[in-house]
Amino acid sequence: MQEKVEFYLGDILLPINPPNFELDPNGNNEIINIVSLGEVVIPKKRGLFQNTLSSYFPKEYETTPHILEQKINAMWEARSPISLVVTGLNQADYLVVIDDFTTDRRSGEHEDIYYTINVTEYVPYGAIEMYIPSSTENSEGEITAPPQPPPRTYENKPPTLRTHTVVRGDTLWAITRTKTGDPNRWRELYDLNKSVIINGVYELQIGTVLNIPESWV
Repeated sequence: MQEKVEFYLGDILLPINPPNFELDPNGNNEIINIVSLGEVVIPKKRGLFQNTLSSYFPKEYETTPHILEQKINAMWEARSPISLVVTGLNQADYLVVIDDFTTDRRSGEHEDIYYTINVTEYVPYGAIEMYIPSSTENSEGEITAPPQPPPRTYENKPPTLRTHTVVRGDTLWAITRTKTGDPNRWRELYDLNKSVIINGVYELQIGTVLNIPESWV
């Protein structure tokens, strides 16, 4: 049985699915002209995808359109990466940043809020720290290498975290994918933490401490 298609932006379930969802990665392949060969393509790593989500918040939804508008505005203003999950489409799960968020109200439907959200895929980045140990010279003038740490054993391995503290943008899918590589195992995490997931599967409270299944560590 195919899973129902639903869109989650951060901890928000979009009440009405956007009619179109197409990943549009920026192609970076380079075409060059080589004498006697003509044009050849040099494949390069794809660029970040961009997407536009357009739909509306209906007045009949359990969360008022105004509250949903406020929540997404807060995500946009925070300028922090959030999860974009689409169920039923091979479990699409990405980190994105909101580039733009616009809303409007239409004649005869003033209680509904129509919106357009432009997002870009987010890839974590940062400087790579490298440590190059220096050689030392002993009293006899011989150059010696610095002492090496002992090989990792079961006893001296750092303990694996058995809990996860929820931060902004976390979802069960995103946490499960990070811990196991397979976001479809999210129900194992949910079943273990039912007592602290008080607002349902899709709304994790920031600061909540989740226990990680023993089989994941």
